[in-house]
Amino acid sequence: MLLTACSGSGSDSNRSSNSSMIFNLGTSGRNHIVTTVEDALLSRYGFRFNRQENTTEDIRFETLWKEMPIMSDETSAGYTDIRLRIMVNARPRSRATGTASTYSTRMEVECEATLTVGGNYQPVPITPEREEYIQEIADYLENEFKAGVM
Repeated sequence: MLLTACSGSGSDSNRSSNSSMIFNLGTSGRNHIVTTVEDALLSRYGFRFNRQENTTEDIRFETLWKEMPIMSDETSAGYTDIRLRIMVNARPRSRATGTASTYSTRMEVECEATLTVGGNYQPVPITPEREEYIQEIADYLENEFKAGVM
């Protein structure tokens, strides 16, 4: 397993594989996480949700796969089409008082591409240019969560 650290204000980014990235986004209150994730992923970045779950135990968002404009280093790598899917999960930091007031939030981004026109999507290594785009999303969410800490 390859572990790498990405620059970013406090983001611990670990690659679980070269086709996905994981970010620890910090903590915030449940309502702030839900409204921030919905606003950011739907409005700011144009993703649509496949699944949403909001319980006292878990907050989960999973987007549909979104086809992205191809970047120059992806073209150089032989990718003909590319798509991303984002999962955001939050869990209570503590249950010591019986109810959770803050949640720790994590984001995973998966990347797939086709290597031939009309080919099937398959997991592919995330290129440096795509990594910058993904890091932008993680940084945005992390900064928003920091601003909303209770």
